[in-house]
Amino acid sequence: MYDPLAYLPAGYRIEDHLPAVTAQVQCWLTKTDTRMIAVAATDPGLQLVVQFAPASFTYVGMLGTAQWTVFAVDPGLECQASP
Repeated sequence: MYDPLAYLPAGYRIEDHLPAVTAQVQCWLTKTDTRMIAVAATDPGLQLVVQFAPASFTYVGMLGTAQWTVFAVDPGLECQASP
């Protein structure tokens, strides 16, 4: 699985567009039928999305050695197909 934020342009500040980025991540999770995701401690962008949309992510546990937090996913969002 790849990072849902991987295609943002260089220099893009997630903090400046948090509602739009969160909606896109939730849509990506829905389209990919993702039910569980591990978020690295070194991934501040995805950590921010998890914090901004707490209803979509339920803490499952920690991969201690890797420093990844595991969440069950319920994006709660139906997405329209891109035109």
